[in-house]
Amino acid sequence: MASRRPQGRPGRPGSGNAGSVRPGSGQQPVDRPDVPGRVAWTYLATLLAGVAGALVAIVARVPLLAAVCGPVSGDLGLDCKFVVSLGLLLLGFLLTLVGALLLFKLVDVVWLWLAMLAALAALAAVADLAGQWWFWVLLVLAPAVAALASLRWRPEPAVWLGQRIVIALAALGACWAVAAQFLIG
Repeated sequence: MASRRPQGRPGRPGSGNAGSVRPGSGQQPVDRPDVPGRVAWTYLATLLAGVAGALVAIVARVPLLAAVCGPVSGDLGLDCKFVVSLGLLLLGFLLTLVGALLLFKLVDVVWLWLAMLAALAALAAVADLAGQWWFWVLLVLAPAVAALASLRWRPEPAVWLGQRIVIALAALGACWAVAAQFLIG
């Protein structure tokens, strides 16, 4: 029978991994990440954060629209309201995602959050392509990609450091792309 050893903190969904050895082989169990568990818990946290983020956006939308957009009318007013509403939705989602990830006790929350930020900011940078079918496929796959990107695949510190650097650079690059799109035009 295969023994189970947790990776990181015991009792955390999405962080434990089953050690597998053949019975009678005399080998130590090999730590493997619980990939399906981490992806499933990340999707559930994303769903919860999406609902909570939408509620935050609905509550904060009216006072913020009056303050930011003012009495602008026509196409410019519609664009302003759309950008503010979309920004509130993304901000509310990202803020409530931290709480949802902590609620489900996923490990490496900061890096999972940064990976999700990178994925969503990259999609926000190309939001004008939202009419394409592949945009929506990428949006649906974003939580799985973030969960897999932030998972500790190897226990070596150098590998994990490299993974964190890539996640941080991807998040910075995607946020820069969004800022450049809005600043440049």
